[in-house]
Amino acid sequence: GEKMAVLHPGAGYPAKRWKLDRYGALAKWLAEKGGYRIVLIGSEDEKSLATEVIRAAGNLGVLNLCGRNSVRELMAVLSRADLMIGNDSGPAHMAAALGTRTVALFSGTNNVIEWAPVGARTCVVRNEVPCSPCSLKECVDYNHECMENLTLETVKQTVQICKSL
Repeated sequence: GEKMAVLHPGAGYPAKRWKLDRYGALAKWLAEKGGYRIVLIGSEDEKSLATEVIRAAGNLGVLNLCGRNSVRELMAVLSRADLMIGNDSGPAHMAAALGTRTVALFSGTNNVIEWAPVGARTCVVRNEVPCSPCSLKECVDYNHECMENLTLETVKQTVQICKSL
């Protein structure tokens, strides 16, 4: 069967989100180098985020499920996925709990020890910043350094490390 990578570019608030163009580049890399079918998940409100990711990824036949799943359906999708990559948000916790290989991208908003998704096949990646934890919904003073400086290369490396779990 086809390998499936589920990406969740959304989060409860902007300070927790990784850049959409980087999600697009990551999707392209996963599809071209990893042979993954890319599926985007999120709420109805996150549809525009998914559209941006798809645009940045180029035309890869990405499946956009934003706003189209009940929680039960979302759990079914996550349990079938070979890989889930998302921000600090509910779906990352769900995927980790279901035993799906999960890469969680953490901003500096909260304490990673306290809030990281828990699972045997879960990796958390973050860029440490002195202003963390800030608990902010939007970063105003520090140019969102925690996520701005979380590079595509770092996330790719984490995906490769996490693949061996």
